[in-house]
Amino acid sequence: MKAMWVGAAATLALGSAAAGQVWQHDWTPHYEADGLLDIDADDLLILGGDAGVPCATEWRATVCAPTQLQFTVDYASADCCEYDYFYIAVNGQRYPLVYNEDQGFNQQYAFLLNAGDQVALGVYTEDGQEGDGEALVHDLQAWSLQGFDAFTWSPFFYNGSGQVIVPPPALRVTGGNAGWEDLTDCWTPAQPAMWVAAGGIYASTDQADYDQGYYYTNAEGYVTFIENDTQGSFSPFLVYVPAGDLVAYGVYTVDGLDGPGKLKIDNFQAYMYAAVTADFTWQLDNKVDGTATFYPDGEFSILGGNAGKAGTTELSVDSAMFDYCVEADFEYTSTDTDQYDRAYYAVNGARKYFADNAHQGSGSLDITVKRGDSFGFGVETADGLEGPGSLIISRFRAWAGGAAAQPPCYPDITQDGTLDLFDFLAFVNLFNAHDPAADCDQDGAFSLFDFLCFNNAFNAGC
Repeated sequence: MKAMWVGAAATLALGSAAAGQVWQHDWTPHYEADGLLDIDADDLLILGGDAGVPCATEWRATVCAPTQLQFTVDYASADCCEYDYFYIAVNGQRYPLVYNEDQGFNQQYAFLLNAGDQVALGVYTEDGQEGDGEALVHDLQAWSLQGFDAFTWSPFFYNGSGQVIVPPPALRVTGGNAGWEDLTDCWTPAQPAMWVAAGGIYASTDQADYDQGYYYTNAEGYVTFIENDTQGSFSPFLVYVPAGDLVAYGVYTVDGLDGPGKLKIDNFQAYMYAAVTADFTWQLDNKVDGTATFYPDGEFSILGGNAGKAGTTELSVDSAMFDYCVEADFEYTSTDTDQYDRAYYAVNGARKYFADNAHQGSGSLDITVKRGDSFGFGVETADGLEGPGSLIISRFRAWAGGAAAQPPCYPDITQDGTLDLFDFLAFVNLFNAHDPAADCDQDGAFSLFDFLCFNNAFNAGC
């Protein structure tokens, strides 16, 4: 795995616990000349140009949350010169990865991307001669990135002799030292599936092998990763946590004597798969005679009322566990041609209508949901006559971290601990660049209201 980066932070090479995830992003084709693009559920195919002109041929997508993108590429070309190459582009800046002279199979890469970044995978030719470059991108995986503060951590005491300080900023566990065996840890649930990387330090004044640091998941049980005779700092190590499982870090003591083991984790990163339909508990609120149906592939449908009564049929989630950017495709149809049926999504009861009987068809949705929000989809009828409205939701995915835009002290843009003129200048630069961090009121637009929002936050201080 070649650990690459765009920005300041390096990546970790993660294992694959799922099939390719091409479907989880809206990849759109872009041609400058005679290239060829093809796509299926697991792979992206890219054939570069060969018509005698310089050109790029690429697939484009936009990520809505801080993301690690990982993929494998097979690249080949009949042209042995260095005039063609496979690349990744971020916000229009190309980064060549494989040139003709380096062609081969199973070359792996990983990149860190920021929320709102436009990413492209493509083949560029400088001359368009002597044969095209051909790239097959497979094993494509994507994870949104989260820190300690995205989770709800809870202490666990087996025999009550240890201590726990829950994160953030760090997870601290002091094992038992009361003369008996004990387990002490701090845990959080995983929903959806994720990889977690944890690094820190373990120390104990006890030199015997009676204390140890461990992690726990339902799937693996208790796993020791450090002991008294190996104490010291440890680099981040990866643990896979299936959806619905939990992960815990703690200290175990056999005897509870000669000083406790002390565990501190201050380097923590969760790499979370996009949550899918099955990761949520959906509630049906049916005010009329409508129905809702879930399908094995994750799609679900909502059929509105048709019994002469006005009302809604809605599927919703009571409380989001994380900040999410929710993406989904929809198809709305109805045999009724009047204006009395329509489809919507709702966040905390506020509805956004996106289709009705006069505007039937398909499209895509992008919804911002914050932790604790309720959200859902529904069909509304004003008369319940002439045929119900039918809504199908497909390719539903919810990326954790998508709505978390503000750092702990939002107006301290320069993050120097002081609110001053330089923070205003930094905000203006972000605003002019349409950086998501400048969308202060989080309405998806860049306007005067963002300046008023920032000014209010600045005056309020931190």
